[in-house]
Amino acid sequence: MPTALTVYNRKEVLATIPLASPREALKKALKLTQSITIVEPSERVLQSAEMRRLRRSIGQLEQVNGDSTQRLVDVLRLEYEANQKAAVEHPAGKALAKIVEGTPPPATITVVSSSLSINDDALSITLEKLKEKGYNIVRVELK
Repeated sequence: MPTALTVYNRKEVLATIPLASPREALKKALKLTQSITIVEPSERVLQSAEMRRLRRSIGQLEQVNGDSTQRLVDVLRLEYEANQKAAVEHPAGKALAKIVEGTPPPATITVVSSSLSINDDALSITLEKLKEKGYNIVRVELK
């Protein structure tokens, strides 16, 4: 099964390896692991974005007439769009965007991380969009 690989940290995409044989991808992955450094996650201050709930709330509120309701819909849309933009600009979003360029659905995307909560918003938003496009998603958290 052909395998593609992408590696990123908090700041940037470090490597993207296009579709290759699993053996070659494994060799490159092992080589990349030599440069991994574990960083203690920072404390999360804000609650994670719940994009499905946000979309549902916007949809429900659009059914209601009223100025105050419309202002609330505008604020929720602003939050939704800001989260979408942040996910695209985050290294996780950029890394996944690069890897799916040459990997059409129904490919399986496996995300491996020592702490998924650090990138949870960016990953969740990006992976949800990819799932809607037909990709299979597997999340693995290393302890």
